[in-house]
Amino acid sequence: ANWNGTVPTITYTTNTGSNSTLDIKVTPEPVINITADPAVAIEGETTGVVFHIAQTAAGAQDSTVVFKLDLGELETDDIQSITYTDTAGVAHTVSLAEALAGITISIPLGTTAANMPTIAVVPVNDTIYEKSENFSATISTPKGANIGTASASGTIIDEDNPNTTDATDDGDKPTLNIAATDATATEGVADDVLVYQVSQTNPSNFDTVAHVSLSGAVSAADVAQIVYTDANGAVQTVTDPAAIQALFTNGFDVKIPKGATTAPAITITPVDDDVYEKSEDLVLSISTTSDVTAGTMSASGTIIDEDNPNTTDAT
Repeated sequence: ANWNGTVPTITYTTNTGSNSTLDIKVTPEPVINITADPAVAIEGETTGVVFHIAQTAAGAQDSTVVFKLDLGELETDDIQSITYTDTAGVAHTVSLAEALAGITISIPLGTTAANMPTIAVVPVNDTIYEKSENFSATISTPKGANIGTASASGTIIDEDNPNTTDATDDGDKPTLNIAATDATATEGVADDVLVYQVSQTNPSNFDTVAHVSLSGAVSAADVAQIVYTDANGAVQTVTDPAAIQALFTNGFDVKIPKGATTAPAITITPVDDDVYEKSEDLVLSISTTSDVTAGTMSASGTIIDEDNPNTTDAT
């Protein structure tokens, strides 16, 4: 029971007729708190975020609380292991399902401050760009004690972050590139198109949007069709000359979806005209405000006139 700080005194009369006082000793229930130290875990390190269950004073009996994990911004795949170390120093592996449902933590009578239980949550060392992710743990349902601080928070950061105070520069940040995967197209040859691919070096937990600009000797009049998938995931097949000119003037956006490493390919079909033009280059350049590192930001393809007798020198 809770104690209000007043110790009762009972005065009674003995069988000899004298008065005597009976002092009653009251032991208040201790208070149990949860803290996180360290509260930040960097991927690739094995310590993890460590939650400490500490009792402020010795009680009159064993005490228990229920520890429960809350994933917060984490996903189930972000956790490598959860280890509960009891007051005897014995480590117990706890499954994620058990931690989410709640496990009973015991503090036996006589446990010293140095031997209080801990729960360590170690993150997975993956290659997915995630920035910082916050999660928490709570204690509840006390027996033989009262709850003081009932919750504590932890943060997981990508492994190469040089500044753990702001969680901005992360080692898993992908590098964005564009390449001409089919770099030549000949006028008049069926299905002969230029193909460009926007990609990043590893997956991200966020969409990556790249703005594509067109330049070079090729003009809108040299292009019969542009096919790309826009940032909303819709396939755009552009054949109208005015619409093609608008793409040359304004560019367009493509998206690498969360969890992927490539955007759908961009294909460009040349016009089969009767103008002798020699070879002409078409450069696609990309820019972005997404959280990536800039890699190869432009790629060049070549359109060759169909009557060129030597396609090896593109002249």
